[in-house]
Amino acid sequence: MYYVGETGRSFERRLSEHARDYLGGFYRVYDPEQFATGRKALVWGGLTAKSRTNLMEEFLSRQEELTQTIRQLLSKMTLHCFVFEGSDRMRHRIEASIAKHLLAQGGVIGQFQEDDVRYQPRRKDEEPVIVNIDGESPIAGPP
Repeated sequence: MYYVGETGRSFERRLSEHARDYLGGFYRVYDPEQFATGRKALVWGGLTAKSRTNLMEEFLSRQEELTQTIRQLLSKMTLHCFVFEGSDRMRHRIEASIAKHLLAQGGVIGQFQEDDVRYQPRRKDEEPVIVNIDGESPIAGPP
């Protein structure tokens, strides 16, 4: 599992936003073949707020190449969706908990995670909860 994300919007809208941000150069792009085998070989580091001015020219000069790579990378991804009916805060906590668990694992799973994603974990004043996620597809990483 590479990324944990939640949304309070429609899934279609959120996927469209991700595709737009990949194709706009904002997200990191990895070699699709390496990615499919659990390895991250960086092809494009993404346009962050700090780097946007310095890297936009490079992104535009590589846009055709990167667009093809992004399309291939997106085709390698499998999405697993879980419907949750509850508060936004609880949804954020679940997202953060899954991501924290994945990042803490050794080996490929832990190394495959991005360590700079901002999640909203349980605050000290919030009660712990136990969440069971049932699904039919095996997913590497979650307990």
